[in-house]
Amino acid sequence: MDDTVRTRLRETAVATIDERHAWLRELSHAVWECDDLGWQEHRAVAAILEHARHLGDRVSIAEGIGGFETAFSITLDTGRPGPHVATMAEYDAVAGLGQACGHNLISTSTIGALTGLLACADELTGRFTVFGTPAEETAGGKMYMEDAGLFEGLDALLMFHPKDINTVGQRSLTLLPLVIEFHGHAVHAAAFPYRGRNALDAFVNMYVSISTMRQQLHDDARIHGIVTHGGDTPANIPDYVRSEYVCRAVERSYAEELVEMVKKAARAAAEAANCEVTFPEPERLPYESVRPDPEVCELMRDAAAYVGVELVEDEPILWASNDSGRISQRVPTAPLSLSIGTPPLGEHSHEFREAAGSPDGDRAFADASKILALTAVDLMLGAR
Repeated sequence: MDDTVRTRLRETAVATIDERHAWLRELSHAVWECDDLGWQEHRAVAAILEHARHLGDRVSIAEGIGGFETAFSITLDTGRPGPHVATMAEYDAVAGLGQACGHNLISTSTIGALTGLLACADELTGRFTVFGTPAEETAGGKMYMEDAGLFEGLDALLMFHPKDINTVGQRSLTLLPLVIEFHGHAVHAAAFPYRGRNALDAFVNMYVSISTMRQQLHDDARIHGIVTHGGDTPANIPDYVRSEYVCRAVERSYAEELVEMVKKAARAAAEAANCEVTFPEPERLPYESVRPDPEVCELMRDAAAYVGVELVEDEPILWASNDSGRISQRVPTAPLSLSIGTPPLGEHSHEFREAAGSPDGDRAFADASKILALTAVDLMLGAR
């Protein structure tokens, strides 16, 4: 890799992204206003693709890829043999909270990176693709797209997510979903309580057991859930209770242990309440832990230093899960996190949503655009 060419292309990419900042900010705030949930993100996708079309005929746009209405790809093909580098745009909202995971910044950074690379395309090799990936929050859209063969042939995957620190190379948590149903016997709660078998009591027994077991779990373990059906009327003994849980840990093997521990607690709770318990197949797919590639991450760290972003190196785990984890098991992946506010600023909160639409959010998408672009420049110049 020629250092003189590399330096010139870096300068060109950064300058181009800076020149288009107001245009990119317009996109970020347009997506920030969208609160459509997974598989229904039509407004956000329309805004992203409208901006992509302004990039000219050097890029090719494909809509509804894989048969998924709100999935798309935007590809810059240099016409010369080389690596296929990709990044992922996310844009679905969090239920009840809007863009409380900062997906507007993620999607904008992918278009920003593509904008910078276009200015360098005549001296690069290979392809760069922005994949539009729906339903990250609820269904794991990337995994459905992967199953459809949409990510075949990738040589590197570059990811960005807003957070409250700057870091590269974090592993995420494996996420295993679990549905738990308790079945009892309904009777009038005042007239014949002694004839009933209370499914809600069974759930409460399990809930307390899970809360008690947490003190013995590994530091990276997370078990949390909700009740989706707790009964129909207070006049009756509840005969059916449904809950959804997720078990998380860095290593899948330990997450699987957590699932078995929860099931054991559920069976004991059901027996204590004289009820039955079943574990229906979850609709949600499991998320694998993101596996960062050291070599690509090093290129990304160097790009961050060039842009002037100071990284924190002592936060090896992203305390959340992402549907890119399974892809990262086979495609060299570099995950980037950039701060949009002062710690502690937690995703999936009203505060995080406000930060995603703030000047701090604008700065983060700009820096992320540059870091993604410069890492791609290195890869497309043959650095790997």
